[in-house]
Amino acid sequence: MFFDTDCAGVVHNIAYLRFIETARTHLLAKIGLDLKSITENQLFPARRPNRDRLSSARHSR
Repeated sequence: MFFDTDCAGVVHNIAYLRFIETARTHLLAKIGLDLKSITENQLFPARRPNRDRLSSARHSR
């Protein structure tokens, strides 16, 4: 999304965490774990938001 980038088209660091969390939520839903069951059973698989990247992502223009 354009709002995830700066004026040079480089993706902001916080956007990576949002992308990862969105993907994780969709994956858990796909295997049958919705947010309610995750919180009721105290299943919090993400402990630390560490990430390594080779280079910055850029918005395609």
